[in-house]
Amino acid sequence: VAVHTEPLQLCADNLRKGFKVGISAGESAIVAFYNSIHLIRTALLGGQNLSTLLNETDYHLEVMTRVRNKLSMPHNDMSAYRETISTLIDRG
Repeated sequence: VAVHTEPLQLCADNLRKGFKVGISAGESAIVAFYNSIHLIRTALLGGQNLSTLLNETDYHLEVMTRVRNKLSMPHNDMSAYRETISTLIDRG
């Protein structure tokens, strides 16, 4: 609901916090990764610097890969966002 009523940059900041909390909780890492996907999408739509966002996306993918054996994660969705950001940078 917040993405319809709050600035996207604020939503991205809150999703970033949700990712950090989920990762630190360990058992709720899957929640962290859903926050991660929505974070990258929201930050992209909110106009975050693409180079910074690409670095952040790479970090999230790295963390997802490290725990991939333990959880079923939305790795493909994040990879698609990464490709989109990389394409926008190359064409920008």
